[in-house]
Amino acid sequence: MRRYAAVLFGLLLLGCSSDNSVSADIDAAVGVYVLQTIDGSPLPYDAGNQGGVEVVIVKDQYTLTSGRTYTRDGTLRLTQLGITVTQSVTENGSWTLNGGTLTLTISASSLGQTGNYSGSLTGSSLSINEMGFLGVYKKS
Repeated sequence: MRRYAAVLFGLLLLGCSSDNSVSADIDAAVGVYVLQTIDGSPLPYDAGNQGGVEVVIVKDQYTLTSGRTYTRDGTLRLTQLGITVTQSVTENGSWTLNGGTLTLTISASSLGQTGNYSGSLTGSSLSINEMGFLGVYKKS
């Protein structure tokens, strides 16, 4: 009976243990990441003509929270037929981290985007390849 109790106690302890390395990775990922370059060029970045509209990316940033949610806030400058307007870009959703791969799952997007996309998180640098552009973000 004592042997059974000892085994049961050991299994309970094993079940209650946590992986501190995963928790540390999550804690280290939390923060604000500000876009520095796109395809190696600084901001503002001329993304070219997208469906008859000249698009310039002025700024962009991601905020990752400890609750594994994120927000994205950015600004685009759009020019069509000689008229230029500024458009805010917002997005929110959830995030997961597996090794150095950060996966963002969109809940809502001002651009109508859905699904998920991934990036590489190394130290204070986040790289995301989205729509054919490689953005490099630095943790602020």
